[in-house]
Amino acid sequence: MIGWIDTGEMVIVLLLAALAIFILWESFKRAKPASRNTSATPEQTASELGLLIGAVVLAITGTLAMLDPTHVHTTGRSAFFWNALFGAFGKLGIAAVFWIAAVLALGAWYVRRKTRLSSAQKQAHSGL
Repeated sequence: MIGWIDTGEMVIVLLLAALAIFILWESFKRAKPASRNTSATPEQTASELGLLIGAVVLAITGTLAMLDPTHVHTTGRSAFFWNALFGAFGKLGIAAVFWIAAVLALGAWYVRRKTRLSSAQKQAHSGL
């Protein structure tokens, strides 16, 4: 904790502010119809971008879980899982779960992108 500001909350607020700035920036950026990209493979689809953003969020959450100095026993639906994980591996175990989820999201992004690019290449070669 830096002074009276929780660093975890500060990181989340900064990420949300960056997202809001990005959304505003993109909404004011207008492409003219003649200058639009008409290639068969656009740079990034919404689901691919969502997977990338999700992977970054999971990685940051894992880092914040590792840096958090306290652990309060959780209650609720998945309390048994988190409390057992913390009891067995400590803070590093909880962080590892988030990091593994981030790597899986990156893997899903890679597979989706590779599949889309290869199918677009096949369509370009077949003349469709």
